[in-house]
Amino acid sequence: MKLIYTTASVAALTCLIAASASAGGFALRERSAHAQGASFAGSTAAASDVTYSLFNPAALSRVEHFEGGFGASVILPDIKGTAEVNGQTQKPGVIGIVPSTALRYRINEDVVIGLGIYSPFGLTTEYDAGFIGAFDGKRSELISIAVQPSIAFDLSDDLSIGIAGAVIYNDPQLTGITGFDPVTGDPQETKLDATEFEFSGAIGAL
Repeated sequence: MKLIYTTASVAALTCLIAASASAGGFALRERSAHAQGASFAGSTAAASDVTYSLFNPAALSRVEHFEGGFGASVILPDIKGTAEVNGQTQKPGVIGIVPSTALRYRINEDVVIGLGIYSPFGLTTEYDAGFIGAFDGKRSELISIAVQPSIAFDLSDDLSIGIAGAVIYNDPQLTGITGFDPVTGDPQETKLDATEFEFSGAIGAL
């Protein structure tokens, strides 16, 4: 029986790791300047300031009255590649700015409410119109904005639980080159623009 439980646990952990890896290329964790300074170590188990509630809603409980936290990260991607076909060198990285904010307010000695706004996924790459791969994708962009209300309850002096729900707006855009104008030679582009709303939830303890 122990072997069955162990095998099931390993299989479940493997699935979680695989799911995280598949989304890792677009994932943004820049929700807290304090957590970022610690390389996000223990970000779900700490409550140094209000921005940690964006990782664990139970972190709301560590406030006496009202607290606000704001931050912005500048991402400078350094991407460089050379096409083997014609030796074209491209640097498709686009500078990204990722803002975030978190607020919390204590209603009474046992209940704290909070609100957070951040970007869970995003960033952009853009190639020259003359790049051989531009027919597959010249510009790829993903904008994602999450608005997360949350609430935390102090069950005792040593234990708090938190519940959060988020509405996430996603705006993926893909632009590709379909050809060139026969008269002017200007590139002709086709753009795929799709938007959607998603919902997520989280329960945490501290």
